[in-house]
Amino acid sequence: MASDKDQLLALLQTVRFTGTVTRLYPDYSFINLNTTDLYVFLHRNSLGNEVAFDDLREGDPVSFRIKESRTHAGKLTAVKVRRADDNTDTILSHRDPVEVEITEGR
Repeated sequence: MASDKDQLLALLQTVRFTGTVTRLYPDYSFINLNTTDLYVFLHRNSLGNEVAFDDLREGDPVSFRIKESRTHAGKLTAVKVRRADDNTDTILSHRDPVEVEITEGR
């Protein structure tokens, strides 16, 4: 049976978030969730085909999904990053009310 944490991470992976590229380095960056003090790590290898890492600039608006880092237990990383204006999926911003109830399976 999946733990509460695993269920929450699985739920997070189904939602696209919006943010702004900040602190851009040669192989990684951070994405600031819009108008919050929360940052998500972004490594150039986790982008896939949606956008080229070298095309990102500080201040670019992006949408992305979140998953748990494979190399840093307990840390979250951005994946499937797109320019925010290229997005066709549902986006969750920090202002959207969300109620999550995790219950044990039957």
